[in-house]
Amino acid sequence: MSRSAWIVAQWARYLGLPGLAGLALAVLAAVVFIGFILPAGAKLERATSAVLDLQSRYNMELANPVVTALPVESGLTSFYKLLPPEQSAVTLLGKIYKSASKESLSLTQGEYKFTREKAGHMGRYQIILPVKGSYIQVRKFIAKVLNALPTVALEGVSFKRETIGGTELEAKIQFTIFLGSV
Repeated sequence: MSRSAWIVAQWARYLGLPGLAGLALAVLAAVVFIGFILPAGAKLERATSAVLDLQSRYNMELANPVVTALPVESGLTSFYKLLPPEQSAVTLLGKIYKSASKESLSLTQGEYKFTREKAGHMGRYQIILPVKGSYIQVRKFIAKVLNALPTVALEGVSFKRETIGGTELEAKIQFTIFLGSV
């Protein structure tokens, strides 16, 4: 047996099983520290310095704002271009009715009113839809309409329940569709 093997054997016998397990855990901890913790610390320092750099640039921009104002007409024109044309009202109503049918809501005859704004190039299509269904169905229906159609606004909702313990209710939902006019 070589001298180094003899020294290792003596230390193993001297430490015993608990000592060897502790030594193995110490070596494992050193490997984890060198392999994972040190690189993560360096990455954290780089991220912290990047955040501090962004904060200082943000503070400088707040202190010295560069204001480039667009002409009012240009802003309004781009806003009006975002609105769907008046001719698409029927298509938008179809999407609203499709959302109601997906939620198994029964729609009764609604009220519809179109108003063109005197100043500007837009119109409002106001809709009052009486629906019957559960509270959850009505909530899902409203959420689907508002998420799918960004130019639709919820004006109001009123609920009526025939019986106290009943699950079905009648709701009156008021939507406004904003449309662009040419």
